[in-house]
Formats: sequence, C-alpha cells, structure tokens
Amino acid sequence: MSGFMSSSTALTICKADSAAGLALDALRQHAFTPDIDADGRHLGWVALGDPLDTDGFELAAVDSRYSGFSFRLATRKASGAVIRLQLAEAVREERFSGKKVGSKRKKELKEAITANLTAKAEFVPSVIDCIWDAEKGRLLVGSASARAVQPVLDLFKTTFGIDAAPITPAGDMPRLFAAILRGEGCPCGGYTLHPMDSASLAAFRTGGGKIRRGRAEQPKRRSAGA
Repeated sequence: MSGFMSSSTALTICKADSAAGLALDALRQHAFTPDIDADGRHLGWVALGDPLDTDGFELAAVDSRYSGFSFRLATRKASGAVIRLQLAEAVREERFSGKKVGSKRKKELKEAITANLTAKAEFVPSVIDCIWDAEKGRLLVGSASARAVQPVLDLFKTTFGIDAAPITPAGDMPRLFAAILRGEGCPCGGYTLHPMDSASLAAFRTGGGKIRRGRAEQPKRRSAGA
C-alpha cells in the first residue's frame, strides 16, 4: 500500500497559499460519494488512512498547521487487449461485407467499442493521500503523476476555493542533481527532502527529465571458512 501511511511514497509539492484554515464541513460536503459525476467517475475526500471514512476525518485537523485527508477516485477502464480484439473482428466483418474500412472508420469503430466496454467495466478504485501545510501554504500530494494529481487539485479548488499548483524546483539544477546523487538534502518548495534508500526526481511537465538515486550497495559477506 502506497501513500503517506506507508514506508515510502511519491510526492508532488504544490503551492496553496491562503489565509483560510481547514473547514471540516467543506471536506464533508465534498466527501466521496457513490454518485457518478459528469465524467462517469466516483470521487471525493475520505479520511487519511481509512478510505471508507467519509465523515470522521480524524486526522484532518491534528493541529493548526497540518491537515491530513485523502482523495478517493473510482473510474471504469476497458481492457486494451479486448478493445484491440473486438476492433479487429469488427473491421474484418465490415470488409467481408464489402465495405471499405479506412482510418476514419476504424476510429469510429474503436470509439464505439471502447464506450460499450467501458460502460460494462467494473469501477477501479484509487486513493491519493494529501497533507495541507497551512503555515507554509503548501499542499503535499502523494503522487508524482501529473494526470493523477490534477483531479486532486481540481477538487481542492472546488472544496476550499484555493488554487493549488505544482512547484518546480528552481536554481542550479546540475548542483541540485549532484547533491541528490550524493544522498544530500534536496530543497524543494520550502522543505528539504532527504533520500533514504532510493529516490527519483522528475519534472512535472510532459517531456521533463528524471533522475534516480538507487539503493546503496552493501558489501558482500564471505561465509566462514571461505
């Protein structure tokens, strides 16, 4: 299980400046619900560490600085392998009937097949942990995926009326990367991140670079008598 309650997690630090504090009623108003939104998803806030808790939010107001809660999302996704198979079958049937199947028609068939399979697919759940640091004006989101983080920020805006945006580290990047590789602290968004066993740093924007620091190798032990 990944997230802030586990031994390791991915992390996106976002700027979320606001003089307003956490409002538990706002969290409850936008808690996870079985209702399906306009995009065919279930989504909402749940308690940190308990994806079934949509009312208590015990860790949401530990003190005046930190607030912890999680974003729960459930979406339907059709199997890519099944889509490809059914598309091949549909194309073959139309060609056997004498129809010409070009790229435009293939796209139409694929969209229809995908929509049909998606409507029948089971909902797949996911949970992303969040920590709101009101003192520093930072929202820590437990994912490094831009695609996964954006719905969290959208709901955060809807819930609290605060625009949150990922922070990109600035400064002498070669020196920063060298420090990470040496295992030194990495300043980012008002915090200093310290890689323990392994870590990776990636640009949030599409096409950005990535750097990894692997687990340090341990010296091999010789058996007795070797």
